[in-house]
Amino acid sequence: DGRPTGGRQMVPDAVRKEKVRLMTALARRLTATRSLQVRSVLGARVPLVTVAPVRPNPARLSLDVSVQPRDNLGRFTVRAMQAFGAADSRVRQVVLAVKTWARRRNINEAFRGTLNSFSLILMVVLLLQSVQPPVLPNIFLPALPLRGGAASRAAATPNGGAPPPPRPTGP
Repeated sequence: DGRPTGGRQMVPDAVRKEKVRLMTALARRLTATRSLQVRSVLGARVPLVTVAPVRPNPARLSLDVSVQPRDNLGRFTVRAMQAFGAADSRVRQVVLAVKTWARRRNINEAFRGTLNSFSLILMVVLLLQSVQPPVLPNIFLPALPLRGGAASRAAATPNGGAPPPPRPTGP
């Protein structure tokens, strides 16, 4: 990504190689502890190391470690997710339930072509913003003014462009 380091400009390949080098060194050190199960995923778009306890782990807890620039979208993501969690205590419970469901079905590993955790969280947030009444507010709409055709369509919509409430099902 061409970020300067130590007075020189790094090209994307050099940045990636440095990330892989750091993750390899981390994996070696963590593997030496023998109390952790360590898996390196160095071929992923973002190289990472996954760490889990060796001892029985019924909750299948693990930690993913990666290296990203300081201005990474991840910081914004963490703050946004914290804000959603603070808005309603049910958010965390639903997110954890969906992530557990996805893990048990082996559909939560982006490096294998499935969904990543952030995608699952976004789907939960969208669902909780779309139900009537909404569990979560849409924090992005007030900050993103509509222009052109989108603005005229939203103005012509009775609810200002928000999705319509779900229709009741059943008799």
